[in-house]
Amino acid sequence: MGCIIKWLFLFLVGLFFLGSYITIKEKYFPESETKVQEQYVQIGETYELKGIELTINEIGLTEERNEFAEYDRVLKVRYTVKNDTESSQNRHTLPIVNEKGEELYEYPMITENPDYIDNGATVTFNDYYELPAKPQKYLIKFYSDERNIVGLPFKQ
Repeated sequence: MGCIIKWLFLFLVGLFFLGSYITIKEKYFPESETKVQEQYVQIGETYELKGIELTINEIGLTEERNEFAEYDRVLKVRYTVKNDTESSQNRHTLPIVNEKGEELYEYPMITENPDYIDNGATVTFNDYYELPAKPQKYLIKFYSDERNIVGLPFKQ
């Protein structure tokens, strides 16, 4: 009988410490909710981030080619960037990913896209990407971190 009482006492003490641990953990070390927020824009809508305005004007297949063409399907993305910051900004190609998170390869077209955007300037760019034969769903990513994804979804 004494052995049962000891085990029962140890069990109750263990429950007490477990309850205390859970209470302290929830109060002083709350789990952060890292829910991914998704915000999508449409063609023609302007998205602003830190003084840069980005507008996707057109997305579609193109027949434009040069000697570097290896794919039958080439995507053309025409977009406008307005630089309202205090300094010039480097031009960055828009990352486009498929549903698996794989990034499209930029097609090396010879264009007149500038390498940077002067402060106060508005520039329209044409970027080209190689597409696989089978149409897929894609996302043009404007901005992303572990809590926020902003982009434009499309199927091509």
